[in-house]
Amino acid sequence: MSRNRWLLPFIVLALASSACICNPLSWFSNPAGQAKRDDQPVFNGTSIASLTTAKGIDANGCPLAETRTFNASEDIIYAVAKVKGLRQNTALFARWVPKNGKQSDIEDSRIVNADRAYPDNTCVNFDLQPLGSNHFKAGTYTVTIYINGNPAQSVDFTLK
Repeated sequence: MSRNRWLLPFIVLALASSACICNPLSWFSNPAGQAKRDDQPVFNGTSIASLTTAKGIDANGCPLAETRTFNASEDIIYAVAKVKGLRQNTALFARWVPKNGKQSDIEDSRIVNADRAYPDNTCVNFDLQPLGSNHFKAGTYTVTIYINGNPAQSVDFTLK
């Protein structure tokens, strides 16, 4: 009996550890350990002032040739967020989702971690590129910017 009591904490720890492995974003969606409510996500004071899609970016990472319609033969598509209140250790990423696609068609960008506080209206850009020599699939897409694992703002765009 005492042997089973000794093993119980290790079994609970093993089950808890496997839960984190199954959902790698579970730890990321609430970095401050605060209760997350759908009407009050944990953004750490950061907000998206504007979000757009563009064919290019300038030296500051801000959008050039803003558009919501692209050719399927484009080499790269940018999503650019002008961010307010960007504090150190805030993490952002973009999720690109085709409107009528499969779950496997969803693409997450790299995670951008703020190494320090940045002034308001700092441009944070993400890009989507076709694999290899392939072209994008025509259709309507949505790109959503996530702040600390929580969806912050979305914009739709079309590939023709």
